[in-house]
Amino acid sequence: MPITRKPIEIPPEVACQFAADMKAYHDDIRRDGIAVGTRHMLLEHMPAGQSFG
Repeated sequence: MPITRKPIEIPPEVACQFAADMKAYHDDIRRDGIAVGTRHMLLEHMPAGQSFG
């Protein structure tokens, strides 16, 4: 049985920041900070009870 998931609704300004961070991700010095910030952003906009898995 397929699992259905509610799509994550991310505001446009957050999506733009995400895209900018992904472009900057190739800078080794900034990589960890970008990864942590992106995780927090996704957690803030995920529906209750949903996980990354």
